Amino acid sequence: KSKLRFLLTGKQSSNDDTAEKLGTYGVISGAVMYIIGVTDKTEKDEAEFGYLFEKIVLYATYMGLGTCWLGGTFKRSDFAQAAQLKDNEHIPIVSPVGVKKEKKRLLDLAMRAGAGSNKRKPWNELFFENDTQTPLTEILAGDYATVLEMVRLAPSASNKQPWRVIRQGNE
Repeated sequence: KSKLRFLLTGKQSSNDDTAEKLGTYGVISGAVMYIIGVTDKTEKDEAEFGYLFEKIVLYATYMGLGTCWLGGTFKRSDFAQAAQLKDNEHIPIVSPVGVKKEKKRLLDLAMRAGAGSNKRKPWNELFFENDTQTPLTEILAGDYATVLEMVRLAPSASNKQPWRVIRQGNE
């Protein structure tokens, strides 16, 4: 059985000097609510963890809320206390959740450019027919073209797009 848990937490009133202050190293500002993903240190099912966390993020998006996966730009110690972390647990990811600002800050634009967020590999580098030497075209992908385009546009760690899809027959 998987040892995963997810919780929604937020800052306490900022009027109190002892209030809980959750930090993100200046990348996210003004966030008061966070989704925290917690897993057992021995848990090896990263795909299940990512799948479940993304389901939560997609539901928040469906509700009209903004989110942003944070893997290395948050103060784990702050969130560990908020999550009442046990000795055998760790927090691989958190996401602020709330109403996002419409106007992008210069820092946001610079980070997106630095991370390559606006650059995506073309189809012929990601999708293949039978082997990695024969690119799969959008036309040949048929009914799967839209789904594969979503995969192409989806974020990945450091936006490096490490995945490849090889279609062999109907698989």
